[in-house]
Amino acid sequence: MKQAIVIILGIFAFTKTSIIGQENNFASSVVQLSGVVVSGDSLLPAAFTSVIRSNSHVGVITNDRGFFTLPVFKGDTILFSNVGYGNSNYIVPTDSTKNRYSIVQVLTTDTINIPEVEVYPWPAVHSFKNDFLALNISESKTDQAI
Repeated sequence: MKQAIVIILGIFAFTKTSIIGQENNFASSVVQLSGVVVSGDSLLPAAFTSVIRSNSHVGVITNDRGFFTLPVFKGDTILFSNVGYGNSNYIVPTDSTKNRYSIVQVLTTDTINIPEVEVYPWPAVHSFKNDFLALNISESKTDQAI
């Protein structure tokens, strides 16, 4: 009976130290990444930019001032994406002992011009003309008001 208790306590002690070792390794690789995303041409904040960890597709969106904060792992690739700007990547350094990083990420504008589109509720202009002339508009002010 005493041997069983000694074995169980030994297993518990070994398991406890291995779990503590894993927690310390995990905690040392987590980094709090914070920063501001700005436009490259004016250095104004790029509001509502998606900030995503590429390997897990988990992320945040910057506020109206371009600020974000995101817990990441050392070595993660961070993707910055916003409409009207080109995508940009940032790789979290692996060789530093810091557990917090602050960055200023610059996005370059990416403008695409598309041709003008005219939208009509009728298939052609002559169809609109025929339907407009066929309207029965009353002459009385009371009927127009209703």
